Amino acid sequence: MGEDSPSANRGECASAREVRQTVRNKLTSLYSYDDELGRVLKKTFRHVDNARFRLNRGQTFLDNVALKADFTRALSCFSPFWLQLGVDVVIGGGITWKSRGDLREVQEECIAALCRDRDLEVEFGTGATPGAPPFAHGYEEALCRNILKRVLLLIFMLDRAATSGLPPNTPLLMRPHAALKQSEDVLQAALQGSMYGEGDLIRNLRQCSYRLNYKQNPIREYDFRCANLAVDLRDGVRLCRLMEVLNADILFMSFDDKNKEWKRGLLNEVHFPCASRAQKVQNVEVALRAIKDQQVGLPGTWSHIKAEDIVDGHLEHTMGLLWALMMHYAAPGLLLPKALDAEITRLGGKVPDVKRIERLSAARRGDSVIEAPQCAMEARLYAWARAACATQKVELSNLGSGFADGRALCALVRAYAPSMIPKRRISNVPLKLGNPNAEVAKNARLIAKDNFAVVCKAIQALGGVPNPTFDIRFSSEEDEGSPDPRAVSGYLLFFSARLLLLRQQEVACVRIQRWWRWNRPHRPTFSQIVRKWTAAATIIISHVRRVQGARAVEARRKAIVTVQSLPFIRMCRVRQEYLDTKWATEKAQKMRKGCVQRRQFLKEKRAAGIIQGWYKMICARQTLLNKICAAMIIQARWRGFTKRTEARRLGEAREQLRHNAAVKLQAAIRKCLVRKQFVRLRWAVVLTQARTRGKSARKTFVKAKKAVVKIQQNVRRFLTFNAYNQRSRMIKEEKRKAAATTIQRHWRGYITRHRIDKERYKIWFVTLMQASVRGWQTRRRVAQTRKEQAVKLRIQKMRLAKKTSVEVAIQQPRVATRRSEQLRAAMRYNAAETIQRYARGTRIRSILGRQNAAATTIQAAWRCYAARADFVIMKVAASKIQEAFRSVILDRKRRDKIERSVVILQAYVRGYLTRKRAVHKLEWHRKRITIASRVEPDDPVYNQAKKSVAMIMAPHSGKECIRGCKFFIQHWNNRTCRNALASSDALHVLMRNIHALKHSGSADASLTAAYAEHVPLLNAAYELFQLVAGEKRYSHAVRKYPEILFLEHVRLFQDDPKMLASAIGVMDALFDNVGSKISVASENDSRLDRAEEILAANRATLRTTVSFYAKSGLTQNETKAREALVLIDRCLSSLNRLRRHARAKFNIAA
Repeated sequence: MGEDSPSANRGECASAREVRQTVRNKLTSLYSYDDELGRVLKKTFRHVDNARFRLNRGQTFLDNVALKADFTRALSCFSPFWLQLGVDVVIGGGITWKSRGDLREVQEECIAALCRDRDLEVEFGTGATPGAPPFAHGYEEALCRNILKRVLLLIFMLDRAATSGLPPNTPLLMRPHAALKQSEDVLQAALQGSMYGEGDLIRNLRQCSYRLNYKQNPIREYDFRCANLAVDLRDGVRLCRLMEVLNADILFMSFDDKNKEWKRGLLNEVHFPCASRAQKVQNVEVALRAIKDQQVGLPGTWSHIKAEDIVDGHLEHTMGLLWALMMHYAAPGLLLPKALDAEITRLGGKVPDVKRIERLSAARRGDSVIEAPQCAMEARLYAWARAACATQKVELSNLGSGFADGRALCALVRAYAPSMIPKRRISNVPLKLGNPNAEVAKNARLIAKDNFAVVCKAIQALGGVPNPTFDIRFSSEEDEGSPDPRAVSGYLLFFSARLLLLRQQEVACVRIQRWWRWNRPHRPTFSQIVRKWTAAATIIISHVRRVQGARAVEARRKAIVTVQSLPFIRMCRVRQEYLDTKWATEKAQKMRKGCVQRRQFLKEKRAAGIIQGWYKMICARQTLLNKICAAMIIQARWRGFTKRTEARRLGEAREQLRHNAAVKLQAAIRKCLVRKQFVRLRWAVVLTQARTRGKSARKTFVKAKKAVVKIQQNVRRFLTFNAYNQRSRMIKEEKRKAAATTIQRHWRGYITRHRIDKERYKIWFVTLMQASVRGWQTRRRVAQTRKEQAVKLRIQKMRLAKKTSVEVAIQQPRVATRRSEQLRAAMRYNAAETIQRYARGTRIRSILGRQNAAATTIQAAWRCYAARADFVIMKVAASKIQEAFRSVILDRKRRDKIERSVVILQAYVRGYLTRKRAVHKLEWHRKRITIASRVEPDDPVYNQAKKSVAMIMAPHSGKECIRGCKFFIQHWNNRTCRNALASSDALHVLMRNIHALKHSGSADASLTAAYAEHVPLLNAAYELFQLVAGEKRYSHAVRKYPEILFLEHVRLFQDDPKMLASAIGVMDALFDNVGSKISVASENDSRLDRAEEILAANRATLRTTVSFYAKSGLTQNETKAREALVLIDRCLSSLNRLRRHARAKFNIAA
């Protein structure tokens, strides 16, 4: 993660996988179970769906290059460790991350995953395939909403996870070299330029309770790694960090008098960065105060450690401080005191008095007592070391000089792992490294170095323990004094933990073995074991007594013969005189040469020790070789005896068959019946297992299918119900619009008619006025005319007045009566017109009310009819869907029944073919046993072949297996080697080992590093397989795994043409020679098709590579690529021939 700082690389330590899983679980729990996060995000997402928060269409980081660069730069402030896990949780998994990549590639991959939604592509895609462009209308808006929700969820979830408390070695949320160190700044920089109509985005989000609190502290970005203890601990920052890590469950708080506030944690009290010595001293004082508060005892003179000692780089005081922290914090976790006391008691030692040691340690606090234990754990370690060394007769006096010569470490290793260090390596006499005699001291140093070399070799074999720091091999002669007891006790802490773990493992293995021996099937009874031991003891005692008796008789005979001879008596007298003279001479010589011998004593002693060591080693080696040779001879003789016994038994069986055919026939019939019963039972078991597994698989499948169908039904019902509701709302809306249109139409008609009536009334009124005016004018003219006529007639009347006065007096009452009747008729006319107008209005209103009621009734009936028609249509559609689904279920059941019948028939046919082939195998086994019985056990080729078979079947290493394969490859023309290899299970064991190699690496890699280590073994094995497969007589040995093992290797070795050609060559030879013995199914044919596709793709890639190298002028690379291309072409031709054989044999079998 990169190149930012060492702090960013903390996730790549030994516990990186645990830290990654812890952070993933934390993010998942926040996403799934955190109520606050769910409540805040629901409210925020509701505003996003309501378009209150939305991206500006056409001006977002999806379209604008500058905004996209700002968005990428903002999200790149997060650590790739956090960004990958956050994106994985937000999107929901299913993302294939690159195994390795730099910082930019990881960031681009995360941002690309955030900005793509495959579900939306499938929903809106209108291309030829699902999810292919072009996309339907609305895709951009939906994508913008989803991206905005993802970004808000990602930043809010990372903020909460980073502030919720995680392990100390968790990587930081923000990259150390990032420009932004707050979550709010990252969100503002990422979305501010792409939001629509938003001023202060953070303020608007706070209204939805969306608050970001993370702010990265600069002290967390400090590089806490230590390369030099004398330099890196001077500033005190790392010591404070060490105390916080060791006391993860304790919160250190202090009150700052200057700022009047409480400070949480030691790192908040230190000065960072340290610019002066005073600041460093203050930081170290903070760490020392915390150490004293935790009651960490500092032994001896280290109890007076000052901050200035650490700042000045005093290495002894620094190491003493670290030793005290190790004994206080690490020792209880590595070794339980009760377990160590129990181990001391088991070894026969004395458990130390812890309270007394603590009192003595407190009393001499400040004194420089180096050899004495300084704490209870150190006393326990010393007592354990003394007890363990005492079992090997090595005396341990203290923790210093007792470990200088390496004898104590050798004794400790031998006490728990005797096979690693022989007894002769441990001397009971301590070595005198400081002897004044230079020769003695040099010899002691050589032995001590040899002891430490043996100890280091044993430690490497044990694993988990570093080499001792007080190793004499890595110190000069001036520094070869007594090692520091504190360094020895610190090393013993880890060393004892590993040895006790080894002891626990051995005890567990013994318990498991005892349990298995006691509960294993067909366990012999106690009486049977006693009878076997008694018989064996009787045979051994009889042989011993016979040998001892023969030797005693022979010795007695020789003694009698010797004593009876006279020369023997004379020889005894002469010999006695010679011995007396020799004794006197030797005594005088000893008196004269005593001084010289005393001077050379040490030299002779050292020479004798070296000679004894070499002699013992040679004797032990010779004894081991003799034992091995004897074991090989015994094994060869025993195997020859067993083979001869077996051949003799077969001869007797044939003789018995020749003389007693009836008994042999009965045995064959019984064997056939038992075989049939066994085959029938095995077939029944296999069929029962297959049916049980099929039933469970079918139940699981049916259950999953029912769940899927149920979910699909609910989803479809929900979608149909939504569509129905939407359609109903649309129909109601249309009806409402039609009713409103009708009402508006009637209302507008009424208004129009009212307006027309009003216009008509106005026209009538104007016409009436005009008529009245015209009538008035006409009457005025008539009146004027009449007036003129009246004037003319007045004169005439005046003349006739006197004549008509009596007539006028009579006519005046009649005129008055006529005028009153005219007024009365006008009033009656007006009253009748008013009554008619009110009556017509009442009648029209009643008619309009009846029409409205009728329209409402008609609309209700029509809506009821439309809803009923839709329901009937949906009911018919549901019935058809159910009928189709039931027919599919019935077809599937029928097909499953047919498939089961076909499987049973195939099982019967295969069983018949297997039984038919068994007859030929039995005859072949008889011939093999006969041939093996004729082989002479003293034949060197036969013995070497047996050794090679043992190397292949139980190899101690891959090189032994390779040597065994190469031996058979070189001696394949020898019939004895072929029979030895074919008669054993070596090829089957070799196939299983090769098949197990696929578990050592990733199955998806073309050629993993684990396979690359086993390439020589695979080459040798495939060369041997080709030789075996090429012989029809021996090809049966590789029939078991052809379609499984070799096809998997065809896929795994697609990038290695040589291995690929070997795998396909073996399969080709098998199919050519074995014939109908190998059953080829359609599944293997599909595997061959996939292998052919892989080879075709590799051939196209190699052709492109060859053309590229040719253009670039890289001749060597071009030659290698052309050779690989030729091998690929050969593999394709072999594979095509293999597929033709397979299909032809499959058609014959069908």
